[in-house]
Amino acid sequence: MKERTILIIDDSIANTNLLKTVLQEEYIVDTALSSEEGINKAMLNAPDLILLDVIMPDTDGYITCEKLKKNAQTANIPVVFMTSQDKIDDIVRAFDLGAVDYIIKPFNYIELNTRVKAHIKMKLHKEALLEDTSSIKRNIIDKSLIIKKQLKDLLKDLNEIEQNPKLLKKYSKNMIESCKNSIQLIEKI
Repeated sequence: MKERTILIIDDSIANTNLLKTVLQEEYIVDTALSSEEGINKAMLNAPDLILLDVIMPDTDGYITCEKLKKNAQTANIPVVFMTSQDKIDDIVRAFDLGAVDYIIKPFNYIELNTRVKAHIKMKLHKEALLEDTSSIKRNIIDKSLIIKKQLKDLLKDLNEIEQNPKLLKKYSKNMIESCKNSIQLIEKI
């Protein structure tokens, strides 16, 4: 799982180094010591997960999260808050801004690692579902175009029959075959 990346945004060098040491066995870990640096790195490298401190001198984690979630490049990156703030209002605010988790410091590193794994797995599942959905949509569009063409051909034949009823025998086989093909395509969707 080493190809998965985590970005730690925390102004404390000691915290970032400690977290990096804990997580680097399983993940590629990058760090940022400020909100601005973190946002820039997230935009440049699109990590799989961001661990974000709340209390930072330049811009707090809430504003950082808000900026990340408003940016199309970073909006889908899961954000986990790490903070000593344990008031319910702080926790609710983090989730309202789009965080996927909120870990209160000091935290247990085994629990942190377990949560990180869970969020990485959820992100991978979400990506797979999105890819499957895109593939299904493409399949439906392709088949819809074929059905549309068949229906246009059928309509053309019906218009000709309406103009000259003697053509009914000539076109009836084509119309029946076209209807069968359309039904088969619809059943495959």
